[in-house]
Amino acid sequence: MRLARTLKKTYYWLLVAIFLVMLVSTGLQVIFRYFLGYPLGWTEELSKIMFIWAAFLTVGALTIEEQLMRIDILVERLPAGLAHILEIVVKFCSGVFLLWLAVLGVRLLDLTKHQVSTALQIPYWLIYLSLPLGMIIASGVMFTQSFAAVKRKR
Repeated sequence: MRLARTLKKTYYWLLVAIFLVMLVSTGLQVIFRYFLGYPLGWTEELSKIMFIWAAFLTVGALTIEEQLMRIDILVERLPAGLAHILEIVVKFCSGVFLLWLAVLGVRLLDLTKHQVSTALQIPYWLIYLSLPLGMIIASGVMFTQSFAAVKRKR
């Protein structure tokens, strides 16, 4: 449990750092463009890269907190035992889907291995690594939650 809490905390601090880099990059662009009259070419690209990383890693964070969107009007009307079984099935199927997205993300890495970004010269595979990483984290959490729900038995 302690390892899980440490990893969760580290994960959240990584997301905070990504958002701070995006904020500083955008702030620098505003300062240099409007106050100094010299726009920086790399800040927009860095902000886009950080946004991509934040978007895919946030899926994992939302999965950890069980804050992903869901429509639970049907689940609320089911008997407790059936609702519990449905929760297990949905979480497990979601884990499989997220794992499939991670596999597709790895294929994307292979497609972009020879491309680099324009301003920063960062390899695109490094930018798109956030997709499989975020989906692997989210699928692992979904599988863990579904197995925990099996053990919980209502």
